Amino acid sequence: MAANVAVEVDPVRIADLSNAIDRAVRETGVSADAAVLYAAVKVAASGRSAAKIRKRFHKIVENPTYIFAKQAASSARRKINAAERKGKNARLTDEERVHLRNYQKEAPFFIVKHSQKGLPDLLPTRDRKDFRRTITRRGLAKRVWNVLAGKLQSMREGGANAKGPHFRARKWKETLGEGAGNYAVRMINQLTYLEDAYPGITNTALENGATALFRDLDRRMERIAKKAGS
Repeated sequence: MAANVAVEVDPVRIADLSNAIDRAVRETGVSADAAVLYAAVKVAASGRSAAKIRKRFHKIVENPTYIFAKQAASSARRKINAAERKGKNARLTDEERVHLRNYQKEAPFFIVKHSQKGLPDLLPTRDRKDFRRTITRRGLAKRVWNVLAGKLQSMREGGANAKGPHFRARKWKETLGEGAGNYAVRMINQLTYLEDAYPGITNTALENGATALFRDLDRRMERIAKKAGS
């Protein structure tokens, strides 16, 4: 079963996005729910841009147990090397044999493979060029953001709430008091390793989404000003 990962969202980023939405409603005359959906599309598109396809391989790290075992077995290995040069059998103590067995069974490296289980899998390997290092689903994060942006755009055009293997998108209205209501959109990217692969990407998407919305509004005001002055 996939793990759930909650990301702490920066309240400043949320406030900026809320201000951009309020401005869109004031200046364009669109409805609140339309402005919220438009902002959501901008956030998803910003997440898509931030999820750059860079890494071709999973990270390799040293196995600390192997390092310790190698140090502990140094005496046994020296005896074996010396005995081999003389064509004799090494005379090891019981403790040296234990350390040597531990050293021989440990892999010197781990392949750090992120998965939907939450914590990464550590795959033991003796080869830094192990074929398992290749990231077979390379670019999945960008594709998920891209699909999410597309589904949100479809919702702007009357489409229903959407759900897929790695995402969910839902719009609803909350009533707060008599005759009042708030529109909300929930975007869920279910890649549990997203923040590990792209640290801070959630808040980056919020920040850049708000910036993109403000930029669109600025351009709109410039066009209106030019038209009025012509």
